[in-house]
Amino acid sequence: MSKSNGNDKLNPKKCDVACRYVLMEMNYPRTKWDVESFLWYLYHEDCEVFVDEYHDWYLAVRGKCRQLTAKKRCAVVRRQPAICAEFSDYEAKSIRDLALYSFKTEKQLLKYFKEKRPALFKKLTPKIRAASGK
Repeated sequence: MSKSNGNDKLNPKKCDVACRYVLMEMNYPRTKWDVESFLWYLYHEDCEVFVDEYHDWYLAVRGKCRQLTAKKRCAVVRRQPAICAEFSDYEAKSIRDLALYSFKTEKQLLKYFKEKRPALFKKLTPKIRAASGK
């Protein structure tokens, strides 16, 4: 994801990822509670957890911005909040364009922790670990 200085504005001529998702930065997962929180989000429809190229963790909730016109242009481009630019990447058409890792399911997230963060994975309850599959 591009790290914006807040002075950039979205291109009003195209629908950006920030116009189709609510993106919330999440804490780097250090505890069992963090992992279980990520799982809780994934249990909900239209939620995805991803890690960007800077290793920042995000929750992406699918939701089209109400300020998009029928032609997918920003209706508030001249008074757009700075956060619009903060969560934009002019080349990104989907979360896949931003994500180093992306998780839509419990199994995907648990597999990541099992392979990349085994000490943290072992802190999870056996029932949760079992959901990662073999």
